[in-house]
Amino acid sequence: MKKIIAMTLVLILLFTLVSCKSSPVSDNTNETEEINSATQQEQSNIIKIGVFEKQTGDYAIGSKQSILGLKYANEVLPEIEISDETYKIKLDVAEFSASDDSVRQAAQKLVSDGVSVIIGSFDNGILSEVCDIFESAGIPVICPSGCSVKILENYKTVFSFTKDDFEQAQESAKYAFDNIMARKAVVISKLGDYISQTEALYFKECFEALGASAKILTFEDEINFAYEISGYDLIYAPVSQYYASDIINECESANAKISILGGSAWDSAATLEKNENVAFPVYTYSHCGIDTSSQFITDFSAWISNDKDLEYMNSGNSNAATASVLSYDAYMLFANSVVNAGSVQTQDIISQIKKIEYSGETGKISFDENARNKFRTSALKKADTYTGIFAIK
Repeated sequence: MKKIIAMTLVLILLFTLVSCKSSPVSDNTNETEEINSATQQEQSNIIKIGVFEKQTGDYAIGSKQSILGLKYANEVLPEIEISDETYKIKLDVAEFSASDDSVRQAAQKLVSDGVSVIIGSFDNGILSEVCDIFESAGIPVICPSGCSVKILENYKTVFSFTKDDFEQAQESAKYAFDNIMARKAVVISKLGDYISQTEALYFKECFEALGASAKILTFEDEINFAYEISGYDLIYAPVSQYYASDIINECESANAKISILGGSAWDSAATLEKNENVAFPVYTYSHCGIDTSSQFITDFSAWISNDKDLEYMNSGNSNAATASVLSYDAYMLFANSVVNAGSVQTQDIISQIKKIEYSGETGKISFDENARNKFRTSALKKADTYTGIFAIK
């Protein structure tokens, strides 16, 4: 009898275990699957913008200010709607190592990350080293802060907002001749700096074509030309704003009666931060005239001033640099192109970039058959040598 009872209990226990294993899946499992599916969908609905800006070296200030414009744009428009689905826009900022091949490595990393566009670079000298990588990957490049003739002639998916390096030098020569009334110029370039060496040659050619004269002085590490500027009425310096203070100090030590015209890299309140009450006129070439009283400028400046890290990145002030506003427009133009394409495929996006007519904070932007902005402009700005702010005069 005891054996029968024991066997019965064993059978009951086994039946209970089998029943538990074969019971229907709970609703919690379904909920988990739905959450995982939603998470995967959210992760797939991301559009990456590759930010190709090197935050070290001679052009670090302009590169950081370009990134600030993109960061602000990402806060204003963090996501877009495509075919009734929401896509988040993420900034993928290039990382440059200390290796000799860091520029190309940084470009290849952005391609591997699956970016849909490249925006940059303020230093188009480094951009010229990697355009082949982006074009081979079918990724468009939007170059808001100036681009070289060499890049634009060799790559068909590089879209330039502003005048190329030859046009910049040509306009600068005309401004110097007509507005500053200069006739004898010393042109400063840095050895190994593609931007300054190219624009120096272009400026000399264009300035002399107007009937004036120019000589080029090239430095490697230190600027020391005070003894060579006697009798000249203009310094043209298409170099980084990093050297502005040294150039001004050289002119002051020579007691020169001279004007200084910086290249587009000088178009920032950071340029004269080390110099106060400069005794002679300081000008800069600018890619565009911006309404400094606009609501956009007010909001952008407030955004920077409310965050000490952003203010530090903007070289210690809250003024909106032209590079920041141009990058903001580049972000918005790209976002509008994606929406117009109704697709995240790069070829569809490129097609829409070619067609777009966009009105931004820097003016109208629409590209011709050579991927150049049909409405590209320029301006001559003069610094208030007390505040260091450049404004159109």
